[in-house]
Amino acid sequence: MSTDDASAETTRYLLFAQPDEFSYKQRALEDDAVKTFAQQPPLAIDVGGGTISIVDPGGNAVISSAPIHAVTATPGTYAPMDQSSESTSRRYTQPLLLLDAPGGLDVRIGILPMRVTTWTGHQFRYAWRRKAQPLDLDAAYRHERVERRPLYVVTDAEWHSLVETFGLGNLAVDEYASGALDSEAKFMKVIGIGFAALIIVATTVFFVWFIWAIATGNIHHHHH
Repeated sequence: MSTDDASAETTRYLLFAQPDEFSYKQRALEDDAVKTFAQQPPLAIDVGGGTISIVDPGGNAVISSAPIHAVTATPGTYAPMDQSSESTSRRYTQPLLLLDAPGGLDVRIGILPMRVTTWTGHQFRYAWRRKAQPLDLDAAYRHERVERRPLYVVTDAEWHSLVETFGLGNLAVDEYASGALDSEAKFMKVIGIGFAALIIVATTVFFVWFIWAIATGNIHHHHH
């Protein structure tokens, strides 16, 4: 949650620890978000005066800082594999903003899921456009191309503000405002219901055929 220091024209973004897991029930997901943002944030980012600083919000001690022009802002995603199946499906695709600069500034900032449904799984308000070519952080972890570091979350509005601050606004899309989330949910629901109906029809046809086959003698019981 950002705060503005009018005298120094500095905006502070509070970074909260990302939950280990996201709930699969909407009410619980919303409750978890409230709990997450009610905790003491371990870090904060101050942006202003041409500088970005990582700060301990408890005592305002500066942990690291760098000129904004020296900061590399990279689009990223965290899309962990579904370990419960043998497929290569992802549990969700969380958009991230990766910030690093000389001097130890290295943070990975995401957002919490906006909602979860049976048909679509977890949905996030923002997503990177394909041309952003976001770094797949989960794949980078597994191939040891980058170190596994904590993920932090901010509110949707603050994440978008940070993305704009570092000049990546044209690479992010508001999936909620564009209607993409609703369209995906409706499409997946239709697919899911259609698939379930197909299974029911196929099962019914099989049993009808099976009963008919027995009644007409097309299936014989063998006695030994």
